[in-house]
Amino acid sequence: MKKRTKIIFLCLIILMLSSIILVGITYSVYLQNKKIINHLQAGELNISLQRIKLEYKSLNEKGYLEDNIDETIVDFTKGNKENIFGSKFIIVPGSKYSSTMLLSSLNSTVAFNYYIEIKTKEDLPSLASQIIITYIEDNKEIKFNMNENNNFGSIDNPLGIVEVGNNKTFIMQIEFIDQDNNNLSMKNIFDFDIIVHAIQKINN
Repeated sequence: MKKRTKIIFLCLIILMLSSIILVGITYSVYLQNKKIINHLQAGELNISLQRIKLEYKSLNEKGYLEDNIDETIVDFTKGNKENIFGSKFIIVPGSKYSSTMLLSSLNSTVAFNYYIEIKTKEDLPSLASQIIITYIEDNKEIKFNMNENNNFGSIDNPLGIVEVGNNKTFIMQIEFIDQDNNNLSMKNIFDFDIIVHAIQKINN
């Protein structure tokens, strides 16, 4: 601290002497040598979304339900035409698909909240009423019938927080329930999107 004070003091003396000697041109010389740098860097929300495991019960080549596991890592960060439930996503009574997803903060400089939007068409087929979709994370489990067209959390009521340098693992699960009117949905096609929203968290 003493060293810094001393340097400033000497600079002031030099400036004072310069003003006596240079007189009229001191001010212009001072401005020409004065350099101010204002360096502002924006905070960054840089995240990734990957499927790290897919467990599913689906039809095998003989037409029987069979348990399978696929641990191929698939990146959905920039959008992906691939279904998070895999390329063989065909449902029959008793089938179930569970995708373990990893939401990472990468090199983000801000913490963020997240929630999941389920986007469907307005004219939902009868198939939608027979599908249960579930969000699973630690001891938290939220599920609803796809015909209800609900989301997991919202911007005002997020599912959770991911802080800088951390990540969050959760499971998205979908299953076809066995009920009396299953035959009504045969050959139905049901399109829906799963969108993960990340929003900067301002306060702790």
